[in-house]
Amino acid sequence: MPATGEVVRRTPEHENLVEGNRFVSRLVPGTVAEDHGGAFLYRSGLPTATFNVAFLLDPPFPLAELRESIERILVRGGSPWRVVTAHPRSEELAPFLTELGVARAGGMPGMVWEPLPATPPPAPTELEIRRVRTSEEVGPFLAAGSEAFGNPPGSLDAWTARMRLDLAGPRPPIGLYWGWVDGRPVATALRFTSGTTAGIYFVATLPAFRRRGYGAAVTAMAALDGRSDGCVRSCLQATEMGRPVYERLGYRVTEEFDVWTPPGTDIGD
Repeated sequence: MPATGEVVRRTPEHENLVEGNRFVSRLVPGTVAEDHGGAFLYRSGLPTATFNVAFLLDPPFPLAELRESIERILVRGGSPWRVVTAHPRSEELAPFLTELGVARAGGMPGMVWEPLPATPPPAPTELEIRRVRTSEEVGPFLAAGSEAFGNPPGSLDAWTARMRLDLAGPRPPIGLYWGWVDGRPVATALRFTSGTTAGIYFVATLPAFRRRGYGAAVTAMAALDGRSDGCVRSCLQATEMGRPVYERLGYRVTEEFDVWTPPGTDIGD
């Protein structure tokens, strides 16, 4: 059983996913976060399950302790929430998750690009890819990504102040990248570096500018720019729709993640 099973060493990809979300958890004042063995959970209070989540990736898990924390932090927290597990442990955890009142809502392919090439593939000529360099750009960058995801205006404002401080540090763990066309931002990507792994998150393109290669180009630039931080690989969690886009860049599926949600919660909420 997962509560007493053999300890599984956390992979670089799992490490990046957990540490990236740990970074996110520190951006929002009042966030509650806890570790329980190979599990990490947090509630930011933001109105999306993406930022109120329990990651059950690397057993063993202290199930009784974990259940109490999930119920206290997530179930009774008042925000949409979800649980993310990794194959093959999902089946072992299914009875535990069913008791919590969640059901499998979908999956996310875990993808890795290794080794990283020296140069990115060609980008559309009309696309200008910029890296966010000043604290004043952080707010507009987050607003552009939030709009592309279809979030309400201002939904990520709570991130802005803390992310400005992290960006200004001597060796920031993040890189923010956005693509511009005709003087406006149309696509975003965020790189979170852990060890020698460049994790890619917050990839979004405005609806009117999709299917033109903009999101892929910004993703590639964010990933390969990690080479300057010593990264030798990049990882991300894709949607099934996005999977072929990333495969064309060079990413390959290395595992599958399952997303579990309470009734009425969409996987993308």
